[in-house]
Amino acid sequence: IGFTRAPKVGGTDTLWIMNGDGSAQSQLDLGAEGNSSLTWSPDGNSIAFESVRDGHIELYTARIISNGDDTYTAQDIQRRTTNPTDHSFPAWSPDCAWLAFSSNRVDQNSYNIYQLHLNDDTVTPITRGHYQDLSPSWSPDGSKIAFSRNMANASREIYVHVMSSGQDIRLTNNSVNDTDPSWSPSGRIIFARHSEDA
Repeated sequence: IGFTRAPKVGGTDTLWIMNGDGSAQSQLDLGAEGNSSLTWSPDGNSIAFESVRDGHIELYTARIISNGDDTYTAQDIQRRTTNPTDHSFPAWSPDCAWLAFSSNRVDQNSYNIYQLHLNDDTVTPITRGHYQDLSPSWSPDGSKIAFSRNMANASREIYVHVMSSGQDIRLTNNSVNDTDPSWSPSGRIIFARHSEDA
C-alpha cells in the first residue's frame, strides 16, 4: 500500500509504502520531499505522484524495486511535466502508456484534463473550456475517462469523456458535489464521492 505521510500537521508530505497488514512501513527516497497523491501503475511496477519540489505541482514517475526485506527502493525518478503551472491527480491508462491529469496550463482560473505520453512526455488536451475538471479515472478498456466538473460555481458533477468521439457526457445532476470517480474492474460501474461540502 502506498500512502502520503506528513511528519506533523502542516509538515512536508512524503510518500511511504507498507504491507497490506500495516507492517514494514518505510519511506520512499524520491530525491526531495513535498510529494503526495501516489498512484500505482496497473502492472504494479511504477508509481506516479505529485511533487511541489519546484515551487508548483508537477508530475513525476518512479519504478519501485523490492529489496527483498519488506523495504522498497524508488529508481528511475523522472519529472514528467515542465510547464510552470499546476499538474495534479495523475491517473494511469490501463496499458501504462499514458498518464491523465488535471492542469491549469492554459488558463490559471480553469482546470482541464490532459494526457501525457510516457514515451516522450508529449501532452495533449482531453477536455477544453472554462471549467474545473479534476480527478480523471480511465475506464478498464481505456476507451473513456471519468472526471468531476464544476461549472460557474455550481455543484461538482461526474462526466465521462469518450476518447473516440471527444464527447463529454454528464452522468450526475445534483445540488451536491459528486467527485473522485473510480471504475469497477468490469467497467460497468462508476463509484463516486457524494458530498454536500463546497
